[in-house]
Amino acid sequence: MFKSPPWPKDVRRHNVIKGLPFPNESVSFIYSSHTFDTSHGKTHTVAQECYRVLRAGGVLRIVVPDLRKIVDEYLKDNDPLASHRMLQRLSLTHTLHDLIHPGANHSQMFDERSLVYLLQRAGLAQPEASIFNQSRIPDVALIELEVRAREKLYVESVK
Repeated sequence: MFKSPPWPKDVRRHNVIKGLPFPNESVSFIYSSHTFDTSHGKTHTVAQECYRVLRAGGVLRIVVPDLRKIVDEYLKDNDPLASHRMLQRLSLTHTLHDLIHPGANHSQMFDERSLVYLLQRAGLAQPEASIFNQSRIPDVALIELEVRAREKLYVESVK
């Protein structure tokens, strides 16, 4: 119902939009999937909250749909209804389903350039694109979902 993977028992889930219940500079790793596509006004606050709790050398890994990949696929599609499919993939509308599964639909989209810029504005030095299952976070394969590998953007930064 909530579409959560069977993550390891030591993985803790929190709604970062409400703040993280950790002291400053106390967290080694943050893995965020589909949190940064919340409303534009909240994403900078979310990034700052992640920066606040990360210790020196800590890793922040962000996973969001990759707008550039979606647009590139649209531009290559000669079907007359390609634009309709692209808009469905963007999932920018909100429905009652959002009450059951918050974050099921996106409020904004990122490409690599815009996500890197957001993290730099929050104080994270040198965020860079990564790929599925390759991370500075140990055993990241235990929490990454294969179904999201194809069209997702992975960006990591070390504090």
